[in-house]
Amino acid sequence: MLILHQCGLKQPWSNNNSLFPHENGAAGKILQMLQTSHIAFVDNAPKGTQLKLLFLIEGNQKVYFKPKRYDLSHTIQGSIYAGYDRHNSEVFAYYMAMILNFKWIPPSVIRKVHMDKDVLPVATNGLKSTILKKNDGVSCIYGKCFFCKANETVCPENNGELEGAAILYLDKQLKVYKSPWRRKVKATLSRKRLLNLINVAIFDFLIQNGDRHRYEVYGDQIILLDNGKGLGNPSVDELDILAPLYQCCIQLGDI
Repeated sequence: MLILHQCGLKQPWSNNNSLFPHENGAAGKILQMLQTSHIAFVDNAPKGTQLKLLFLIEGNQKVYFKPKRYDLSHTIQGSIYAGYDRHNSEVFAYYMAMILNFKWIPPSVIRKVHMDKDVLPVATNGLKSTILKKNDGVSCIYGKCFFCKANETVCPENNGELEGAAILYLDKQLKVYKSPWRRKVKATLSRKRLLNLINVAIFDFLIQNGDRHRYEVYGDQIILLDNGKGLGNPSVDELDILAPLYQCCIQLGDI
């Protein structure tokens, strides 16, 4: 993977134990690269239901940028699917996974970019077509996605900066499966896959992410992508997320 070479790392990008190298400060070097590297161009990342941007940073490495929608103290009311994705949930999920020794998740870190200095000068025409200038002259983005609307924009702070989660883009082909706990889905699972899904359910319960209606697999490992629906309401524990655990009553030893 390009970013590993940029960080001076010669290890293979994945092995049987992890998606990225973590030894000898490798994880910190990757996060620093995500947070500070020069941005060569910015475009819409049209896949998915939520607004996110695609950065190309040094070394031709792609990075997803999921912008901040809420203050950290904001509480999401309603169902567990309610509201926009939370950028801090993506970053929290990464660190939670590291604590639990689950190393099959893309690195993610908080990054701030200046709208006028970092984004607009290198924005593609496609991105510019989804940028609106408000009456006060501030440029705001509504992006391109399934639920993106021109009246639901993301605007920079008073200092001109956009805060968001910088998430390392995976340049490998991943297989996508519908969750067997999604309605009207019939699936035949191996024991290992079932146990892995139960551990993923426990992980999602810890971050309160109830929106994993599908999952991605590389080799025989489940990759934790799209963790933005966590951290919605700290006063509510959505026990339905644990359905795989309390229905099967088994668990793999290590997440």
